[in-house]
Amino acid sequence: MYINIDEIKKDTITHVVSLGADCTISYNIRRYFNVSEAYPFDWWVTPLNSLKFFLQDPDIESLFDVNKLTLINDRDSIINPDVGIKYHHDFSRDSNNLIADNYVLEVQNVISKYKFLTTRFFELNNPKNKIIFFRTGGGYDINSENDLIGLLNSRFEKPFFSLVYVEQPDFKDYDWRGDPLEWDKIFKNLNFNLLKNN
Repeated sequence: MYINIDEIKKDTITHVVSLGADCTISYNIRRYFNVSEAYPFDWWVTPLNSLKFFLQDPDIESLFDVNKLTLINDRDSIINPDVGIKYHHDFSRDSNNLIADNYVLEVQNVISKYKFLTTRFFELNNPKNKIIFFRTGGGYDINSENDLIGLLNSRFEKPFFSLVYVEQPDFKDYDWRGDPLEWDKIFKNLNFNLLKNN
């Protein structure tokens, strides 16, 4: 059940979880909070509509349908255009750091991995949990926030959770990990205690 960030942080938070839009936020969550537990959105590039689609219908088999997977950006990434999620880190790369030609042979292993991570994600629906979901990326306004909170409420009705949208600072002088000092400031300013068991 959604509650305001100021209310939820009065208690100890049990989980901090990335909802995308890309791997920058999950990397910085892991680095700052020293957590390692993975979830589905950690390494995907997930537009907001794709996140909503997944919450409504988390069918991993269809996300990785080999008949739909398409190499993009000169084999730098893979996308299922029906869903809009880019799988940048899920398949082997060749000596030129491009998606390997035989990536299709890895699809079943990737499906197994994400079935496991999706199960873990939805198992957070436990009344003992206090969760802060983080989301970055564009296309975000009060209507989309309300839509997303509604979908999260339908999936996580047992625990208390809050949603924090982070407008990413300008990271033009940094790589995909962003500016660690800026991320540290973002997390520090939220001022909550995280249970150290994940």
